[in-house]
Amino acid sequence: ASLSELFGSSQLPDLGPFVGRFFLLGNSEILHASDVTLKAGNKNGLNLNASGTIDQIPLTGAAEPSGVRIRFDAAAPSTADLAGLAGQTVPDLGPIEVAGL
Repeated sequence: ASLSELFGSSQLPDLGPFVGRFFLLGNSEILHASDVTLKAGNKNGLNLNASGTIDQIPLTGAAEPSGVRIRFDAAAPSTADLAGLAGQTVPDLGPIEVAGL
């Protein structure tokens, strides 16, 4: 599946450069992802960051990952920079920062 399909959209907005890293441990049945770090954006626009761990990523059967602890952070110099994600015009209400699990 493409990233667009995973996020339920036919097209993802251009967020600029994307960098990610993680460490995987496990075997042919289950994996553990640690030190997950993903960053997207540019210094003059919307920046998205995600970091954390995934305890269990099953490779067999229909089980979904469990123990997912990912923190998301987003920052932009203007709310208008969210237009690409929202798919419509967003008024400029100044800088925005959001963080959460």
